[in-house]
Amino acid sequence: MADAINSDLALFKRLLKVSNIVPQTRALDAWFEEIRDLLHHEVDYEAEAATTERFYDRLSNDPRYIVPKINRNYSKKRLLCMSYEPGITVVSEALQLLPHERRSAIGQAAIEIMMQEIFVWGEMQTDPNFGNYLVRVSESTDDIDKLVLLDFGAIRQFDSNLLTIARGLLRAGYHHNHQAMTLAMTGYDFFDSMSDKVRSDIASLFLLATEPFSDPEKNDDIPTDCLDEQNRYIWANSKLHSRLSTKATRAMQSFEFNLPPKEFMFISRKFIGAYTFLTVLDAHTNPNTLVKPYL
Repeated sequence: MADAINSDLALFKRLLKVSNIVPQTRALDAWFEEIRDLLHHEVDYEAEAATTERFYDRLSNDPRYIVPKINRNYSKKRLLCMSYEPGITVVSEALQLLPHERRSAIGQAAIEIMMQEIFVWGEMQTDPNFGNYLVRVSESTDDIDKLVLLDFGAIRQFDSNLLTIARGLLRAGYHHNHQAMTLAMTGYDFFDSMSDKVRSDIASLFLLATEPFSDPEKNDDIPTDCLDEQNRYIWANSKLHSRLSTKATRAMQSFEFNLPPKEFMFISRKFIGAYTFLTVLDAHTNPNTLVKPYL
């Protein structure tokens, strides 16, 4: 697998060049280099073992999560040995049959991991594939369902400037404030190079993307059927994917729009996966416990 990465990426890049789907710029070259590095990192099991141990230490005292324990005696650069952690898949019928409040708690736990990655740890597991997660279903009323985190090969560490901007975007999203969102975009070349009109359009896109994390008391744009009686966000009713896709397509039609920075591509990938996960769970989540603690 490791040997095939370079050749497969080179083929994909040639296809993009022939099709002319995206501009052939230095940004695209840098993006491909980042993808290549990430894929090689994903098959470097010594690095993944170290990352898994970091997350094991961080989450060992939180009963909602299970991280496998690495066995260093057998783990090598091309071999990763860890404890067996049973669970059911995210798309299993057994998970869908759990009471709704239990599924919502699992979804809330999944999103809270992302908040800690951005606001506390400064590094993120960027591969949202459902195969990277299992759920350990509780068989006792004295216990809770647990999210099993299996794969830490796609960890990305972000520089402090990007993290500051990401945190600012989430804060502005929580308050649903267009002016604050525009200001939070300042200081990053990709946004600074935009005209005021395009920057305003992108800020509106980010406001929509952060809708699930916004305070319902401050966001009148949340569709009425997307909030339950406790003002929790109803992911399955939101149609957020299609609404975001429509708005993003319009923004990308601007002649000023360029390929986003590779770092934002990785973060976006994780958020899109998380949105799908919570939609599948039909989770209801509370924005005041997701973002407000980090404001």
